[in-house]
Parts: sequence; C-alpha cells; structure tokens
Amino acid sequence: MVRQIINTDYPLLCSWWGARQSYYIPQEFLPEESYLVHYGRKPVLAMFILIPKGNITRVGWIMGIVSNPDYKAVGKELRHRAWAELDKFLDDMSTNWGVDTLFTFSSSIGLTKKLESLDFVCHEPHMQGLFKNIGLNV
Repeated sequence: MVRQIINTDYPLLCSWWGARQSYYIPQEFLPEESYLVHYGRKPVLAMFILIPKGNITRVGWIMGIVSNPDYKAVGKELRHRAWAELDKFLDDMSTNWGVDTLFTFSSSIGLTKKLESLDFVCHEPHMQGLFKNIGLNV
C-alpha cells in the first residue's frame, strides 16, 4: 500500500538514513509528494518526488529513496512487491502531476540496478543519473 508520508513518519525515515549512513533530508525540505510503501505495520520503502508547479516542465525529480534496512524483517518477496507497487503508483500518478519523465541521481549500484529494472535508463554511468519517460512515445 502506498500512502503519503506524514510528520510522525520522519523519525522512522531518520532511522533508515542513519542505518545506511546516508544523508538526511531535513523534514522541512521534504516535498509534498513524499510516499511510504507499507504492508500493515511493515514499512518497506519511501520516495520523495519534487514536481514543478504551473506546468513549467513535464519532468519530476526523485530527490530521495530510502528503504527499510532490516532486510530480515521485511523479506525479499515483500521488498520486491513494494518496488513493483511503487512503480505502478508512479506511472498512474504521472498524469495527475503532468509529468512525462522522472529522474534521479544515485551513488548506489544496487539502487541503480533496481531502477533500471523499472525502465529507468542510466545516461551517465559515472554520475548514475537515471531518467524514466512516462507516457511519451520516444
């Protein structure tokens, strides 16, 4: 299940970032389009998407992705299911957002491979900038 992130989720996100020794996105910088994929009481992953307002561009920036670092508690099957559900959610929501392409940058080879499996394309392997066209016939 995908739902919008709420204020009380922030400590959970910080614990995930901390466990991964990753950067923390300050709570006041989290975009309106911030989502958590969870199944019952098992949170699996979160994504933060910046969508330009006013139809300036049809590109959305995935400014952060973080997943539950407790692989044992979540399990491989649930993690796979969460990524598939989030991918479908992004495709479905793109029309509402007026977005044709999503992009992100990653320094994680594992995350890059996961996004490539979801039809993102790595244009610059050293920088790992990934773009996903949604709804364009290119």
